[in-house]
Amino acid sequence: MLFTQHPTRGQRVSAVSPLAARDGIPIDMPISEAKSLLKSSRSQSPKSHQGPNSNDPFHIFEHDRSADQAAIEELADTLCEFSPIIGIEQTDWPSSIFLDVTGLAHLFGNETQLALGVEKHCQGLGYLTRVAIANTIGLTWGVARFWAAENDQQNPVIVLQAEEPPNPPGKPPNEQAANTTLSHLPIEALRLSESTTETLGQLGINWVNQLFQLSRTDLTTRFGDEINRRIDQATGKIEEPIAARHQPPEFQAEQLLDFPTSNRETIEIILSRLIADICKQMKARQQGALQWTVKLLLQAGPCIEFRVNLFQPAATVTHVMQLVQMRLEQILQPHTRKRRVRKTREGKSQTPRLYTTIQVNEIIISVTSCVLLAERQRQLFDENPRLDKQSLAHLINRLTSRLGQQNVVYPTLQSGAQPEYAVRFKPLVDPRRRRGRANAKPKTSSHVMARPLRLLNPAIEINGESQTPGGNKIERPPALLVHNQIPQKIIHAWGPERIETGWWRGSTIRRDYWRIETETNQQFWIYRNLRNRKWFLQGEF
Repeated sequence: MLFTQHPTRGQRVSAVSPLAARDGIPIDMPISEAKSLLKSSRSQSPKSHQGPNSNDPFHIFEHDRSADQAAIEELADTLCEFSPIIGIEQTDWPSSIFLDVTGLAHLFGNETQLALGVEKHCQGLGYLTRVAIANTIGLTWGVARFWAAENDQQNPVIVLQAEEPPNPPGKPPNEQAANTTLSHLPIEALRLSESTTETLGQLGINWVNQLFQLSRTDLTTRFGDEINRRIDQATGKIEEPIAARHQPPEFQAEQLLDFPTSNRETIEIILSRLIADICKQMKARQQGALQWTVKLLLQAGPCIEFRVNLFQPAATVTHVMQLVQMRLEQILQPHTRKRRVRKTREGKSQTPRLYTTIQVNEIIISVTSCVLLAERQRQLFDENPRLDKQSLAHLINRLTSRLGQQNVVYPTLQSGAQPEYAVRFKPLVDPRRRRGRANAKPKTSSHVMARPLRLLNPAIEINGESQTPGGNKIERPPALLVHNQIPQKIIHAWGPERIETGWWRGSTIRRDYWRIETETNQQFWIYRNLRNRKWFLQGEF
């Protein structure tokens, strides 16, 4: 039995064992009453409460909530084999763990086997948990907590979010059919505040189905948005994502300085030593880093933190250190002092040094994204220097460190008819970027109206009148094109291709595109705006 010290109500019971709960000791009972109840219970049936080595199986301890916090975090970190997304209840004193198992049940057989596997895993670590599965966090939280026996309320809760109805293990099928809806749960299952729950209890509202009989407008007027928001979260009308718990970095090194330093050279030497230690660990496990995080803890002021992203995984000290030095130079530029030059007795100047206006106490380097390194056997004669992927990756990394991640981009095709939105530029160096197969061939189109190699944005207006033969409703492109102040005669034209945009992009755009060829054998992509009847040059083939 555990107790906590209440500021005004004295010592209160905060958690009880199943044995103490069977003796009628509820949570929030004064500790003096609980001791008296245990004493009378032992006197009536001592044999049922005696352990093998002790006449008193009941133990009373002060509740250490910080230890509970650390224990539930440690338990959550061990559940990564069941789900890639794991979170902990966002309260002051959490007691529930959330797992997103959508689409993962078949890997364990079914949802029941998955839930039993989680329960067995926790039992192996010494925890008695209650596991439930439902399609929302709110519904599963209520099922896991209030579907169990009242004497099991202090055990940790594992909430598995999926796309199926709630299915807690160990329940007979006839009980599942009667308890898989929110209306059969008490109002405490909605995760309401204590004041709201107490007020509803005074009004005689103890079950969720009683709330369903009341008007949502009346509930909002009396209790605000809390009740309706919790109901919508439990029923799925409001999305409630899991606040994922990030795993601690697998590779990390740190150096605590005896005396704070402001010397740039000293900082770089320490960084190089820490990076070398991490690279040695990574090479031993065939791992390569995609993202490095550097933290400089200062004697006064906030911590300086920056990240170095890599185009390809690497575990080379020289290459990583060059990128870190570039970023460090940019970060410390506002804090850098002028160079100090000292002269020797012979009148010669020593090597100038850079100092900063900050004092660094500790340096921490960690790898926040890493993957398995892929080894490739090099050929002797058929290696093309232009295809040296490692040198290309080094160049991309240096450009990204110097120019910024958002300035080194690559184009990706987007679904949409309007050419201005057909291409989107994304950062080339991004640890979250999904990399496709290396042997994937680009899709090509042999259609006569294939898109031009160079796309002009915005398009250039050109002067010209359409050639429309008598009785023909299709407007032909103009006979003359003026490009770069040089008039060129159009000798061939293919089209038209009608392109219209959707209403969700604002004003509707209607264009007729033509692919034309001039007398100089140049091919262009032009269109006529059907709204103002003007011609524009969009691209060059």
